Amino acid sequence: VVLWTKYTPVSSDDSVTLELRIAEVDSSVAVEDHLDPDKNLNLMVAQVEIDSSSDYIAKIDMTGLKSNTHYLFAFHDGNVASQVGATRTAPKVDEDVSFLTYAFFSCAHFANGYFHSYDIASTIEDLDFWIHVGDYIYEYGEYSKYASDSPERKEMILPKWEIVDLQDYRNRYATYHLDEGLQNLRRTAPLIATWDDHETTNNAYGEGLVENTGAENHQEFCPVDRTASNDEKDAVGCDR
Repeated sequence: VVLWTKYTPVSSDDSVTLELRIAEVDSSVAVEDHLDPDKNLNLMVAQVEIDSSSDYIAKIDMTGLKSNTHYLFAFHDGNVASQVGATRTAPKVDEDVSFLTYAFFSCAHFANGYFHSYDIASTIEDLDFWIHVGDYIYEYGEYSKYASDSPERKEMILPKWEIVDLQDYRNRYATYHLDEGLQNLRRTAPLIATWDDHETTNNAYGEGLVENTGAENHQEFCPVDRTASNDEKDAVGCDR
């Protein structure tokens, strides 16, 4: 499993070392003691150094864990701990598994409304994993006619323009992760993710607005800019 967290530093110039604490779920250990190094002798630790080059995202690919096993984990900077996450490792190839409990998702536009289905899935008892088959985010700018069912959510989306560069994508993912339902699910069970087109840009295989030669947006040249009206932006499918 790959375990990750997003860290907020005091200063954007800081380099921070985070400690990952992870422990197998053990009924003989109190839940609140699983990640306490003084109370759980089976606690495992790993360290990762992060800085602005990764947008303070820490990711650790944990190997050597037991198969088909539940774990609890958290990150710690020496003073403050993250929320506690739960994960589960896959069974061995030859291990007999009679059933699995999983949840399945696709096409989750932030401005279509609240992510109740994520929140409900986070309450499923013994959820082994959840699968997202793509369109986890949408790349449109604020001008887009799509997904305007929830004006207050649309107002929250950052950046306001069509996402193009790396920081745009980071900010858009950060917006989606403001949703408490999605937060609840992400710390409840591991995610198996695949991708569709909106993770980059819609219909990139060639059914765009410009002579059917590209995506709906992300044109090489955009004939309008961010000062244009939303109708003008929507007509040409771009704003940058």
